[in-house]
Order: sequence, then structure tokens, then C-alpha cells
Amino acid sequence: PPPACELCGGPRRFEFQVMPQALHYMQVDSSADDAPDWATIAVFTCASSCQLRPQRPSDQLLQAPAGVAASAATVGMRVMFTGLQSRADLNGSVGTILSWSRESSRWAVQVDGSGEQLRLKPSNLSLADGSAEPIGGGYAEEYVWVQPQE
Repeated sequence: PPPACELCGGPRRFEFQVMPQALHYMQVDSSADDAPDWATIAVFTCASSCQLRPQRPSDQLLQAPAGVAASAATVGMRVMFTGLQSRADLNGSVGTILSWSRESSRWAVQVDGSGEQLRLKPSNLSLADGSAEPIGGGYAEEYVWVQPQE
């Protein structure tokens, strides 16, 4: 089976497959050295049709998410660090949300530049400019499996 969706952790479902006979219909010269060659290509998408950006009001985006889908919708958003006391040197820095930890009630965030990963309270994060704008929708999270020709 394909791996779970990276955004929400949910299962992926089979969408379609491409058979090698498609090369004929695409008018690919199969005798060329660089011609594609495969047995089958299977495309799977998230069963929840994850979006790349949330569909919640921006003032609620960084609050503790109500469920898996809500936390997945916030993954990948750009945030600015504010009010940090133990790491005051990072206040004003920007990073990317990686995941929500229900156990610690904190967001896992990767700091731009250093790549350091931190777990921060929602109250220590604000949206970076333009971060709440949708950049895609429907079937954004897909997995493609290619079975090579033997």
C-alpha cells in the first residue's frame, strides 16, 4: 500500500493508473534511447483531499487544531516567532510549520536558515505575510508509484 498522507496522516486512495500502451497514444518513439519505459504507473491521492493551505479564518489558523484535518491544513504555513523568552534571539525570525503535537499542545516549526526544529506554543506564533493565502486545492497531496519494466 502507498504511504499515509504526509499532511493529515490519513490513507491514500487509488485514483488511476497509466499503462505502457499509453506511449502509443502519446506518439512516443519507443525505439529511442531516452524513451520512457514502465510496466505501470499508479497514482494515489489523499482520501481527505487535503488542501495545501487552510480554509479557516486567519485569526484561528494557529490556535490548537480541533482535529487531524485542521492541523494538516496548517502544515507548511509560514510563521513568525514572537514573545519567546528562553530563545529570545529567535523573536522576529520566520519558519515553517511541520506538524501539531497533541501531547505537548505545540506546533513543530523549522527555523528558516538554520533548519533547527522547535516546538512552540500557538501564542508564540503569528502568520508571516501572505501565509494564509490558498496556493492550491484538491488532491494536492499525491503519491505516484512506478513499476519499472523488467
